[in-house]
Amino acid sequence: MTESPKPTALLIATSVLVIAFSLFLVSAALAAFTVTWDPCSLIGGAIILPLPAALAVQQYRATFRGVAAAALTAAILLFIVGGFAAFAFATTFGEIAMGSGELPWFGLLLPMLGVATVGLFGGWLNLRWRNNLPPTTTDAAWRFSLQEALTAVAAISVLTGLTASFIRSTPPRYAENVSVADAPFGLPASATNVSFCQGFRVRSPMNSPLTKPHFVNGWLTASVPLNRMRQIRNSNQSSLRFRSLDTTPILPSLAGRIRSR
Repeated sequence: MTESPKPTALLIATSVLVIAFSLFLVSAALAAFTVTWDPCSLIGGAIILPLPAALAVQQYRATFRGVAAAALTAAILLFIVGGFAAFAFATTFGEIAMGSGELPWFGLLLPMLGVATVGLFGGWLNLRWRNNLPPTTTDAAWRFSLQEALTAVAAISVLTGLTASFIRSTPPRYAENVSVADAPFGLPASATNVSFCQGFRVRSPMNSPLTKPHFVNGWLTASVPLNRMRQIRNSNQSSLRFRSLDTTPILPSLAGRIRSR
C-alpha cells in the first residue's frame, strides 16, 4: 500500500495565508451587505463574495485533504486573482510614474504586488502539488475529524469578528455635529461641528464654521487640481456654489453639494 503524499511546509504556509486572506475578503463582503442604503455596496459585496469563499474551501481541500481536483481549481482561482493584481499594479505604477506623481508604495502598490506574488506563486505550488496526488483522490464528504471541527469553529469565529469590526468601522449614513475625523471624506483639519448625509450618489451637504477664504485659499486650492476645478465649474452635475461674503461662515451661507460618481 503506497503512502499518500504529504504537503510541504511551504505549501502549508502559503495555503494558510491564502485561506486567511480569503476569510478577510469574505468578511468585508458580508459587511458590505449591511450598507442597505447604497446599492453599489450591496452589488459589490455580491460580486466579491463567491471567489474568496470558493478559494478558501478549495485551498483547504487541496492542501489538507489531498484532493487533486480541488488543487487544480485552487490554482486556477489563484492565477485569476494574481493576474488581476499584477495587471492593476503594472497599470497603476505606470500611470503614476508617467505623471511624475509620488508613488504610494505602502498604501497601494505594495499590497497589489503582495497579492500578485502570493497568487501566482500559490497557483504554481498547487499545480505542482496536484501532480503528486492520485487523480482519483476524493475527500470523504461530511466527515470531519475533531481537529477539523475545531479549525472550522476557529475560522467561523475569526470571520464573525472581522465582519463585526468592518460593520462597526462603516461610517453612518447621517451624522450631525461630529469631528472632522468622523467625516467619511476629506475636510480641512480645522473644521468642527461637521454634519453630513450619504446617499446613493454620495451627496454630502457639509456644515462647518469655516470662513470662505480659508476654505477656498487653503484646503480647496491645495486638494483639488486646477483642471479638476475647471471640470467642476463647467459640469452640470457637480457644482460648488458660494452665496456668502468673504467674512461670513460657510454655513448657513455656504450651500455646497459634493457629488462624486
